[in-house]
Amino acid sequence: MNRESVHSSPYFGWNNETSKNLVWRVTSATQEQKFNATFELIKNVNRDAHQYLKDVPKEKWALTFDEGYYYGAMTTKVSECFNGVLKGARSLPIMEMVKYTWFKLNAYFNDCRNKSIAQLNSEKKWCKYALDIFMRNKAKVEHHRVTRLSVQQQSYQVDTPHNPGTTGHGDHTNGVNLLQRTCTC
Repeated sequence: MNRESVHSSPYFGWNNETSKNLVWRVTSATQEQKFNATFELIKNVNRDAHQYLKDVPKEKWALTFDEGYYYGAMTTKVSECFNGVLKGARSLPIMEMVKYTWFKLNAYFNDCRNKSIAQLNSEKKWCKYALDIFMRNKAKVEHHRVTRLSVQQQSYQVDTPHNPGTTGHGDHTNGVNLLQRTCTC
């Protein structure tokens, strides 16, 4: 069983939009506290679905517990990936398909190399992709409050404000320990 088969299971009553959304949220959650909160909601909305999920090992269907094996891959159908990459090669003879694939890959790596060289020549410390992620995260944390708990142990408390526009709605308190490199988020 995987996330795809959980989403298509009859236990979740696909005519019920609430159940469908909750199942998507619980299978896609990346933080244990969000997983637990959503799993509890499923219990209140659909006890059969909750029991069904409880009987199957979480590692098989929940992103929170998959130990990094499927993170970011929301589909297990490899053929879909190839179809997306090779749209222009459909119905071609095998040799033409191989040539098409070679030229497509060559163009891709050429483009990546040219972008990398341009970024290195611009003497920027970070590439555009990493800088965009950094700036998005910087904007997110502008309203967080950090409290130092211990200088010697390098431990801190991070409070996030209430934010109805996010999945978890904010309003969390997390502990961060820099020496141990741990976070309760």
